[in-house]
Amino acid sequence: MRRVVVVALTLMLAARLVAAQDQSNSTHASDSDTVKVRNLPIDPDKLADAVRESYYHPDNLSVLECNVSFDWSGVLRALHIDDLEPEQGKVIDGLKVRTRAVRDAAPETTLTWSGGNPPDKDRIETGIRQTISSFYQIYWQMMASPSLPLNASFAKVEPLDDGTVKAHVTQSVGSVEFTIDKDRVPIHYAIEFPAMNAMIDAHYTPSPKPVAGDLRRLTELDVSQQKDATTRKYEAILDYQPVGEFFVPQHVTFNVVGEFSVGMDFSGCSATKGTPAADADAPHIRVH
Repeated sequence: MRRVVVVALTLMLAARLVAAQDQSNSTHASDSDTVKVRNLPIDPDKLADAVRESYYHPDNLSVLECNVSFDWSGVLRALHIDDLEPEQGKVIDGLKVRTRAVRDAAPETTLTWSGGNPPDKDRIETGIRQTISSFYQIYWQMMASPSLPLNASFAKVEPLDDGTVKAHVTQSVGSVEFTIDKDRVPIHYAIEFPAMNAMIDAHYTPSPKPVAGDLRRLTELDVSQQKDATTRKYEAILDYQPVGEFFVPQHVTFNVVGEFSVGMDFSGCSATKGTPAADADAPHIRVH
C-alpha cells in the first residue's frame, strides 16, 4: 500500500518542488523568458499571488493533533489481509489511533489496542502509520500550503481565449504546466519528469461563508500517472471541520482506482498556530 500511495503523493508535490528549485538564482528560467513574460498582458507575479489567494490553505497552522478512525475493510483489502473472524474484527475495531502532525516533520502516531492484539498486528500497524504519514505529506504540501511557494513566480504565462491561463514552471529537474481558470484557481497540473509524467486535476468546494482567504477549499485531487506503458489513477478526497480559527480535515478518502479505497475520520482535534521554534529558520519546502 505504501508504495502506490507514496508514488501518487510524490507526483502531487512535484509542482511545488520544481518551483522551489534554485530560487536564489532567479524565479524565471532565463533572461529571454523574463523578457517574454514582461510583454504579456498578465503579470506573472500578480498571477502567482492571485493563485495563492484563490483557495484556502492555513499557512500559519503549525501542529494538528487528532484521533483517527478507519474504514477497516479498505485497510485490510489494501494490506491483502483476508476476512477476519468476528472476534478478530472486534479486536481491530477496538484500536485507538492518535496523531500529532507538525508541519515539515514526520507525524507521530500512537496506537492503543484496547481489546488485545489481532493477527498481523505488526503489518496492520505499519500500514496505518504509512497511510497517515502519506496523507500528511499531501496535506501539508498541497492543501495547507499554496500550490506555488511564496516568493516564487511563473517563467511563462499564456492567456487563452476561453479565459483560462497556462502558466509554466521549468527547471533542470523537470517542468510543471499549471492550468488556471478565470477566477485564478489552479485546476490542472501537467508534470513532466524524465522517469514519469502525470496529470493532476484539482477540485474545489465553495466555502460556506466565502471571505478573503477562504473563497473555496481544495476537496479532491485526481492523479493520472504514466510510467513506461502503465497508467495508474489515484484520488484523494476530503472535507473540513472547524478547529479554533482553522479548517482542518474531517473525513479523508484515498482511492487507488480499481484496487482499493481507504477512509479516515479525524475527530477530537486541536490546532496550534505559528511556526514551531525548531523550524523557525527552516525552508518552506522540505522533502522527507
